[in-house]
Amino acid sequence: MMKAAPKKKGPASKMNNGMAHPPFQEFQVKTLDELVTELEKSKPAGSLVEVTPIEEMHHTSCMQEMSTVVVHGDETGLLQRPDELVAVYQYCAACKSAVRIL
Repeated sequence: MMKAAPKKKGPASKMNNGMAHPPFQEFQVKTLDELVTELEKSKPAGSLVEVTPIEEMHHTSCMQEMSTVVVHGDETGLLQRPDELVAVYQYCAACKSAVRIL
């Protein structure tokens, strides 16, 4: 019987754009603040983490409002080029879950 190789803990892969989570994989997070803190630690140098509640966006599992967390590629928070957008997450406080969508 073959055993699976142990998961390596190390720097985030380039495929993940330097962020800790792969796109489109839902994961559990207790609070929005915990997610922001985690993203602050793993974001590329010089980038900014910004949170925006979106009233028109609801989690399909529970129909509660979601928050969007955007990691911008510069400290000003102004997007001057599309490639300055590093990652986008959605967070549902009711389900305590997040997903990276970009």
